[in-house]
Amino acid sequence: MSRFNPINKTDNDELEERFDYNEYQALEQELTDYLVKFPDEDDINATIDTMRQYVPAQTTKSANGIERLITLCKGSATEVTIVSKIYWITCTMLFIIGYLITHQANANPLLTLIFLAPLPFVIGLLEVFKGREHGLLEIELTCKFTTDQIMLSRLFLIGITNVTLNTVLTLTISPVTGKPILEILLTWLTPFTFFIAIALWLSIKFKGQVFVTTFLSLWLVFIGLTISNNHWIEALLNINIVIHLICLGFGSLLISFQVKQLINKYQTYEGGQRVEINY
Repeated sequence: MSRFNPINKTDNDELEERFDYNEYQALEQELTDYLVKFPDEDDINATIDTMRQYVPAQTTKSANGIERLITLCKGSATEVTIVSKIYWITCTMLFIIGYLITHQANANPLLTLIFLAPLPFVIGLLEVFKGREHGLLEIELTCKFTTDQIMLSRLFLIGITNVTLNTVLTLTISPVTGKPILEILLTWLTPFTFFIAIALWLSIKFKGQVFVTTFLSLWLVFIGLTISNNHWIEALLNINIVIHLICLGFGSLLISFQVKQLINKYQTYEGGQRVEINY
């Protein structure tokens, strides 16, 4: 026998005995008559304006250039393990192909370097926009690092990778061409900056498949027009160093502008809309 039901009644029977229907009706009527008056829009805004003066001003420490560079390098180091292995394998294969072609007797090493220079960066842009392509931008927006920070870190990583590979290839073909290393660097860097600016613009405007197809089409058209015209080859390989520097500066400005556009498009904003909920 349960010590809670000494007279052997069920719990439901005990509850029914203790339940007072009149009290329930009185409580129900009281709750029905109870009215919650919501403030109007003017009262809400007035309250916000009154309390605003008590909210401490948000202070943000502006980082200098060195601190930003250190932060960017740390972010890029983190992205090394996140970037697909296929990208690293592709870059290695492009470097090997470039090395083999530039050391062929019947090939022009400078032209080969110019044509292959932007490819690692263009392929890397697929990794930069990987979150967008897979519909994960909303998730990235909730992370500790914002979407634009992640993209900048990946841009910096693939940019350093691309320039490093091209520089190493430059050092290997310098004895073959007999030209100074600085001249070879300027020869491929000038068209490289314009290709990168175009690739960035296309990648911001279009998604992966359209962007890659469009850029490769432009890249192949450039190669075809250059190879089919000996005057273009001579002009491309024998540009005055002053013109090289001017074009290089202009191309760098275009890249900076496109990077700024990317940041403005994918940066996060503080604050939000006030939503009213009625019960």
